Amino acid sequence: MKKNYLLGILAIIAFCSCNLSFSEEDLDVSPDVFEIPPNKYADMTSYEYYNQTDGQIIMFDFTKDLDEISAEDWASIKIKFNITNADYYNAADNNFPYPDYGKAMIDGVYGVIPRPVGYLDKYEIIPNPGQTTVYIKYMASDVSGIYKIIGDVYYKDNWIGSKYSKAIVAIPDLIEVPRDIWGEVVYTIGSVTWTNNYYQLWHVGGVYSYTWHQQNNYLNNVTYESLKEFANCYIQEYYKSHSEGFILRLNDMSLPYGGMFSIGITWTNDTAIERIDGFGNPYTVLYRKDVDLRVYCPYHKFHRHGVNFDLSLVSDDGAGGQITSMLTDFSIIDRIAIYYNFKFVREGNHYHFKYVYRRIDDPYFPNFPD
Repeated sequence: MKKNYLLGILAIIAFCSCNLSFSEEDLDVSPDVFEIPPNKYADMTSYEYYNQTDGQIIMFDFTKDLDEISAEDWASIKIKFNITNADYYNAADNNFPYPDYGKAMIDGVYGVIPRPVGYLDKYEIIPNPGQTTVYIKYMASDVSGIYKIIGDVYYKDNWIGSKYSKAIVAIPDLIEVPRDIWGEVVYTIGSVTWTNNYYQLWHVGGVYSYTWHQQNNYLNNVTYESLKEFANCYIQEYYKSHSEGFILRLNDMSLPYGGMFSIGITWTNDTAIERIDGFGNPYTVLYRKDVDLRVYCPYHKFHRHGVNFDLSLVSDDGAGGQITSMLTDFSIIDRIAIYYNFKFVREGNHYHFKYVYRRIDDPYFPNFPD
């Protein structure tokens, strides 16, 4: 499947390497800055559903660069395109991972894993005589971020001008979840009601959160609101059968912009992913089992859209540590999760939760994961 995917992209590039004629009235042409969601490719995440956007048409106007070129010299004009990342580590949104934190085999040579930047339907255009406006299509990769699509115009192989458009590749409207949240817990035993004000309901943390991605605690609004209600209900139910306090230990939500959630750990199998660099050149990344950190590679197949989070099997100590003697009560979460539109499954040392957009009385729930 990986081979077919790469051949498919190369076929698109080859087919579109000629100068296509678009009518601007028929196109949704991007402004200088546009937003587009990250994609998901079946060859890279074979257990996750396939998600492919139609891409974004970008218009480049080189009138000012070409207004002095004579008709007989027009054949010497060439426009070349490339993509590069336009964000950086420790930016305000902290979506960019720690720089150069992963190495693997790149086309057989050990080196830093390139960041996927998306691809174009063509990387070079020879315009028709008098043509100063051209169009290309940008397709996002599965890695979120901010990317710059650059068009350089050359006359007789000499650079004479440049234009660019900026793509914000992001799942829209994700919000930051507080790493610590406090709430009022009210519980009743028999005829007596207790109120414990400002009890800590959860802590969001995890060792990888602060090493590779500075922020991984983002959800969409509906998932966040449902999580707050679920947490309050869990604590109240917990107090009915337990005397000690409990703090839900949460981790691995989504990045600020969503998209591929890679935290940089080794894995138990070799994985090869075929990519295309910012100039349209294909390359293969081989992640060796138990050796190379999984960067821009599906160790995580989920946690991309702000609807997933992990819940530990044990209580947090309020500061990110574990209280291994206090177990998360499976009977409670199994009973209440559906009422807050959550489905969950155990994965090793945690439960993986996903918000599902269905009524709680809907008789049909596809098998998890969906």
